[in-house]
Amino acid sequence: MKYLSQILEVITAVDKKNITEILIENIASDSRLVKKNGMFFSVSGSNLNGRDFQKKAIENGAVVIVSEDEPKEYFADVAYIKVKNVRQQISIVSDFFFDSPSKKISVVGVTGTNGKSSVVNFLFQIFNSLGYKSGLISTINYIIGDKKFDSTHTTPDSITLNYMLKEMVKENCKFCFMEVSSHSLSQFRVHAIKYKIGIFTNISHDHLDYHKTFENYLRTKKIFFDSLAVDSKLIYNADDKNSSKIVEDSNAEIKTYSIKNKTDYSCKVIESTIEGLHLKINNKEIYTRVCGEFNAYNILAAYATCIELNLQKEMVLIAISNIVAAEGRFEIIKNKNLVSILDYAHTDDAFRNIYSSIKKITKKSITTVFGCGGDRDKHKRSAMLDVVNKNSDFVIITSDNPRSETFEDITRDMLSNSSNDEIKRYFIVEDREQAIKLGCTLSVQKKSLLLVAGKGHEKFQEKNGIKTPFDDKKIIIKYS
Repeated sequence: MKYLSQILEVITAVDKKNITEILIENIASDSRLVKKNGMFFSVSGSNLNGRDFQKKAIENGAVVIVSEDEPKEYFADVAYIKVKNVRQQISIVSDFFFDSPSKKISVVGVTGTNGKSSVVNFLFQIFNSLGYKSGLISTINYIIGDKKFDSTHTTPDSITLNYMLKEMVKENCKFCFMEVSSHSLSQFRVHAIKYKIGIFTNISHDHLDYHKTFENYLRTKKIFFDSLAVDSKLIYNADDKNSSKIVEDSNAEIKTYSIKNKTDYSCKVIESTIEGLHLKINNKEIYTRVCGEFNAYNILAAYATCIELNLQKEMVLIAISNIVAAEGRFEIIKNKNLVSILDYAHTDDAFRNIYSSIKKITKKSITTVFGCGGDRDKHKRSAMLDVVNKNSDFVIITSDNPRSETFEDITRDMLSNSSNDEIKRYFIVEDREQAIKLGCTLSVQKKSLLLVAGKGHEKFQEKNGIKTPFDDKKIIIKYS
């Protein structure tokens, strides 16, 4: 709890009305979550106007309204604070309200198009195995000490994020490993977070439905590294062609990692098999249980982070030898007659990495089951199918999360650059369970490897705002 006078010391206000000394007991940007003596941040989005929910927030107990706009009506017993950027102020106030938890725990943030979930999950596994109690904020799940929660966003809103960090501190966690999404950066969700280390994995075309251009996407990612403090560290993938642009203005101490060149942290893939990777990291050989050659980058990023956090090299390497793939990230499922790979891939670049890795571990033909998500970047749909087509012997197009779009419209976009001959050889099966069943049948008959891509760890399918339980892994096991 904080007094309003205290909050006013950190918030940047354009105008203030009805200000009195009030003890603020809760803060929220969702009117449904406001409680007695609450502060409501009136946020507007593409489809919602925050002003429409101010009265409901007041009915639920809000005594302070923070907004960029004038309210529709004033209430005499409610304080009003006008600000220039309400999202930015949420982040600042959240940090203050929860006593700046990111300054009390070593926070490691990972951003990039691909690899975020794997890197933070590898780090979480390594640190926990070495006896360091840690927290995890990822697309797959949130973990606070021994407590696990379902993930709602790759990076949660500012209030939830700071609350979770405070809970981690209460649970005596020493480290927090978190994914930092481009959406969270553009929406100021992580604006006030203090990072010990920031990691850049890579960048390729994604989320252009939101950012509109690749240049905007690039600039958004750059925000993270520009904001790192001088006493923090930046670890980046020097093999990514855009990495130098991303990190060029950072004040942090910079470290590099690479598989292609000699950098601060280097790695060579000696062997890639269905059982795992044999790697040489900074001249030390190690066997891992993680498959997929692209994962060498994720393992190397995790190793570099461990060393920069002053962990002992030998102990880190032992821990790495025991880590397993993050759920739904190049996850191998072996049954009597079928080997399947489950992956979250939802960009053409991610598919290229997957197929490159598959071809290193098997000579088998490949059957791919995948779809494209609705209400997301439409331009990548045909590009994804193009990569799948070039690398698969059998292609089954199915529904992913159509959201508000129809399967027909999504499929039309996917097929827009395909020839008639290519279209004739595709199997188009809207029902995802039936598509996976067909994939299993074909793979057994043709003795091919089955790749089911797009949803990875997700346990639902979203259509028209309704999430229906659906688990790719369970379906694969059911029909294999």
